[in-house]
Amino acid sequence: MWSCPSYPELDPAPPTFDFGGKNAIKLKAEDGHFDLLQLSVGHESPPILQVNKCFGISYENGEDPQTYIQSWAASNEKQSGSPISPGEFRVDLLRLLFLERETEYCYDQGIRYKSPISTRLCDWLNQNYSVPPVFLGHLARGILGGTGHTGNALFRRFDSDGKLVGIEGFYCRLDVWFHHDLKTRASTYVIVDCPRPIRDRISSIATGNNPEKLLQPLLFDVLLADGVNWSLADRVDKCRDTLVGYEIHGKNPDSSSDIHTLHTLCRRWHVLSGNLSNLEERLQYLLKLQSEYYSASKVLHESLSRCISESGCGIEDSVIFLLSRTRAWRRWAENYNERTKIQINLVFNLSTQADNKINLEIARLTGSIAVDTQKDSSSMITMAAVTMFFLPGTFVSALFSMVFFNVDFNGPIGKEVFSVSNRLWYFAAVTVPLTLTVFAVWLAWRSLRIAKKDIFKGSSILQ
Repeated sequence: MWSCPSYPELDPAPPTFDFGGKNAIKLKAEDGHFDLLQLSVGHESPPILQVNKCFGISYENGEDPQTYIQSWAASNEKQSGSPISPGEFRVDLLRLLFLERETEYCYDQGIRYKSPISTRLCDWLNQNYSVPPVFLGHLARGILGGTGHTGNALFRRFDSDGKLVGIEGFYCRLDVWFHHDLKTRASTYVIVDCPRPIRDRISSIATGNNPEKLLQPLLFDVLLADGVNWSLADRVDKCRDTLVGYEIHGKNPDSSSDIHTLHTLCRRWHVLSGNLSNLEERLQYLLKLQSEYYSASKVLHESLSRCISESGCGIEDSVIFLLSRTRAWRRWAENYNERTKIQINLVFNLSTQADNKINLEIARLTGSIAVDTQKDSSSMITMAAVTMFFLPGTFVSALFSMVFFNVDFNGPIGKEVFSVSNRLWYFAAVTVPLTLTVFAVWLAWRSLRIAKKDIFKGSSILQ
């Protein structure tokens, strides 16, 4: 059962809800482990800021993480050197709970997904840190990209008198939930799969000479945005180097692998532009959050400003700078995307020109073949003319050389006598039917071949 706070108009069903119905892909949920960074003060005079870190909190051996955290907090109080008398307490000003999944991505049927958060972990976060179901339901889906990215949310908490007492919300592309208690000045963050460079940067500030800098309202959000901004800048630079290889260094994309590289590069530019647009929207959201926070707690703002010993620019100025830089990098990403499309068009134009050259060469060879064919036709005509010239004489000589015709020399004076056999009709009786049969077989074979060609052409057109 979910505990308060909740948003009935927005909250989904608990994470056990079967997203997608019967055909939904069943992904293995996991608990992961936690790292807790906590900044707290007592009511000493002057107040002393204490930084505590606890790493590797998990559900191992069936132990509740909250019990582990309480034991760890009690141990830190004993080791602090100052006994805690009845009525003395420490105020947690900042709690950063880093949730790390053991397997960031999982695969099903060749498709990559985020590892969803388990139900018991969602229950634990809701009951102990009041993380709302609308955020936990997003973590339980395990969708990568697109609808896997949640929006930027900002919710206000009021007491029974209608006075604003807290601000909470969450944002993407990193999965971050936060709660700012305006009464106790405490801030709580839950960060899922925080990149290692950002964590190291925060840890270095917490263990440095000026850890109270982290208590500046929304500084943690600015550090996260700056870290994401630089990670996107690295990707832009790598893709740009690939593009410049085709533009400046005269690399000729003449192979299918190079063409595939350009298409992949174009797809990456689209993704980077989308990520930079999301970051731009988040920075605008931080400006709104900063305005809401400071307008609701002006006294708190002034007291915290005095606690920051290291001088520097304000949060609003930093966010405005990050917003300007993000917009500039997004414009460059869009520029590089257009230049990549120009390279792709160049490849197609060069391929078209190469095809035209090949077609011209084929036309030239076809003309040469036609000339040779004409020469062969002339030779065949000559041979046919010669055959026609000799055919009548050959036919007549063959005809008169048959046994049906005979020339004798009879009589004492050797008179020549030409005689024709009365069986000459045998020749006509055999030759005429045989000739007709040959012509009939030839015509039938020719008609059958033409019919087969017509059927083949018709099937090719239908295909």
